[in-house]
Amino acid sequence: MENWRQSIDEKEEGVWRFRSFFSLPAFDGSPLSLGDQTPQYVEVPVAGTPFSSLVCQREDLNTHGSHKDRSLSVQVNAYRHEGVKALCISSSGNAAIAAAAACAGADIPLFAFMSPDTSPGKIAAVCQRGA
Repeated sequence: MENWRQSIDEKEEGVWRFRSFFSLPAFDGSPLSLGDQTPQYVEVPVAGTPFSSLVCQREDLNTHGSHKDRSLSVQVNAYRHEGVKALCISSSGNAAIAAAAACAGADIPLFAFMSPDTSPGKIAAVCQRGA
């Protein structure tokens, strides 16, 4: 556990603290961030197990309501570095919201394909972010 903690870059924010674990090409410039507002870790007591508690993170409290903010900020940042001009995603909502926010931050157009049965609130959130 201590070796793992030594690989975390405390000077970086959000998911970028774990950059040394990513299989990404090196890139210049600042990493794209979606505003990692999730409470870092909460210890939850666990009865009936050999563990006194579990370490959890409330991903539902992330900026756009999903753990997908983390992975999509990394993916869109890599595509931005490669010079991609536009992206597309098929989603039931959460991934499209996170992708739209990441693409807006990277100035990359996003085409989001969503079911007509998707919640109108999720569709509106994607559209509000420019997809």
